[in-house]
Amino acid sequence: MAINIYQNPIFLNSVTHKSVRVAPVTNFKFARQLNSVLIVGQEFLEAAKFYPVVFTKSEGGEIVPVAILGLRNNENLFVDKEGKWKEGTYIPAYFRRYPFILASNVGQDGSFAVCVDSLYEGFGAKKG
Repeated sequence: MAINIYQNPIFLNSVTHKSVRVAPVTNFKFARQLNSVLIVGQEFLEAAKFYPVVFTKSEGGEIVPVAILGLRNNENLFVDKEGKWKEGTYIPAYFRRYPFILASNVGQDGSFAVCVDSLYEGFGAKKG
């Protein structure tokens, strides 16, 4: 189950990006065509209030929990045409963390680094 909402993830650098601001996400159009999303144990209780939670096999063969957001391909019943998440419903952590993501820092002993989607409309905002 590959979910790639990141168009151009780049490693954040404390020197290069020290004055770059990132505005909070208010538009979830990046999730509009996803009918399911990975969830973690800590969010089961809240997610299950709004979405069916099922277990599926990942591409790596592991069993993973997902929240069902729509029944058809490219259908998310919780994001409208303007990109607004349905008011009063839980937003899964996978989407709340956008535009940030942890990525393997190649050549750095298996460590991870924080990346940001440089094509996110709020990257480089005046406020953030």
